[in-house]
Amino acid sequence: MAQKFVGIDLGNRRVKITVVSGGLRGAQVSHVWEQVVPEAKRAGAEPSGGDESIDASLDVALRMIQERGLRHLPTAVSLPGGAVSFRLLHFPFEDPRQIAQTVQFEADGQFPLPIEQLAIDHVPIKRGDGKGRALVVAVKRSVIEHLSARFKLAGVDLRVITSSALSIAQALAGTPIHGGAGKPGGKAGEGERLPVALVVDIGYRSTDIIALAGTGALAVRSLRRGSKQIARDIARAWRLDPAAAELALERDAKVDDEVVTRALQPILRELEHSRQWLRTELAAEVVELRVCGGLAKLGNLVPWLAHHTNLPVSLALPRESATLRGVAGHDWSTNLVALGTSLAASRRPLIQLLDAFEGPSGEGQWVQQHFSSFAALGVAVLAF
Repeated sequence: MAQKFVGIDLGNRRVKITVVSGGLRGAQVSHVWEQVVPEAKRAGAEPSGGDESIDASLDVALRMIQERGLRHLPTAVSLPGGAVSFRLLHFPFEDPRQIAQTVQFEADGQFPLPIEQLAIDHVPIKRGDGKGRALVVAVKRSVIEHLSARFKLAGVDLRVITSSALSIAQALAGTPIHGGAGKPGGKAGEGERLPVALVVDIGYRSTDIIALAGTGALAVRSLRRGSKQIARDIARAWRLDPAAAELALERDAKVDDEVVTRALQPILRELEHSRQWLRTELAAEVVELRVCGGLAKLGNLVPWLAHHTNLPVSLALPRESATLRGVAGHDWSTNLVALGTSLAASRRPLIQLLDAFEGPSGEGQWVQQHFSSFAALGVAVLAF
């Protein structure tokens, strides 16, 4: 019998909830809901990713859960981009067990906060070149504790805490990487660069750039610039109040406008930096761009990006398959994070946080034991 799972995207402007029915035959989308976060609550939220900065969205999410009778279902929640940090660490060995034993030590000093204040975990990245790498994710323990306490108080069965970038990777797992010299399925032959897709999620306060290969996410880079900053530039140029500028950006603006084009330049530069970084660090070649998030449907954005990057550009969409059904008929450009979050609840996620430190097996052993089954599952952050 299929079990229902809930995924929550704690967006800064809108909260999205997706419900999937998961079983041995895969997952099927059941419901997709969206609700606006009141402007008065958003205005008081901190932009730094602190505990209080998610409370406005969290209030809306818990109310939606209560109204729709979803409290008893296994639930996953996705944090906004500013609350999660990523690093790619290098090791002189490829063995996942050795990486698991040393990643905590190597991660110390890599993040702005002391390691004792962070919940971290990792996924090994193997490229077959004799070099060990790991994608490390870190979240403030206070954020996790704050979320967990709120959900427990509301009587919600919280199972997973993840980030928007990792949820997108989860939702797009198994989608083919088009183009490049690599073999079908996103693999590279000997001496070839690994073909990857760059998924660009332009959110409200930040933009996440996810390097996605056939086996899942390789790296995540974040830029603290999103639709809020672009709307601010529009407000100054067009002499509008902030609310009117956000509405104009959502409904009427096009990338052809000089103000919008200028505001998008930092994102365009970050895309080029990411391409160069991937060539150097992972011997990977970007062969396509996929766009999602609040600005995914900005007028003429797709052809504009294609012109300036010389890459095929499309909207980031999940693929209907034997393991994921019912995706037709929904606008995934803005609901992709919620979909990936619900899938993270229905599948055992790859990256764990607090759960990884419990029990005698220790951090990393569980990952090593199940690593072979994770390639098609994407990545997520498990809190409880």
